[in-house]
Amino acid sequence: MTCAEAERLVPAYLNNEIPQEKLEEFILHVKSCPSCYDELETYFTIYLAIQYLDDDKYSSYNMKKLLEEDLHRKEAGIRKRRRLHYCFGGTVLLSEMILLGIFFWVSAPEMLEDIWNWITMMPGV
Repeated sequence: MTCAEAERLVPAYLNNEIPQEKLEEFILHVKSCPSCYDELETYFTIYLAIQYLDDDKYSSYNMKKLLEEDLHRKEAGIRKRRRLHYCFGGTVLLSEMILLGIFFWVSAPEMLEDIWNWITMMPGV
């Protein structure tokens, strides 16, 4: 991601509207680019100041800490979605393997026996 792309995504990040496929790339870029991090921190500070004036909900004025917490929270969300994606994929794969095994067990038991014999005749087994 270039700095120009990251800067264009700052408002979307602040409004939690950044597309999920770009969020991880954005966070990695901002964490590794001091210039973009400073830009985000400036906008984040202004955004929170406006929120604070409207809602009076923030007890801390440590904007750098609040930004780090926000980045961390969004990274954790990315990791959670990735784990769910992998778990779902693993479940689908396991289900397919079970169904395939049942299919062979029911429709072609002699084929399974041939495969088993072939496996057990392999050297080292």
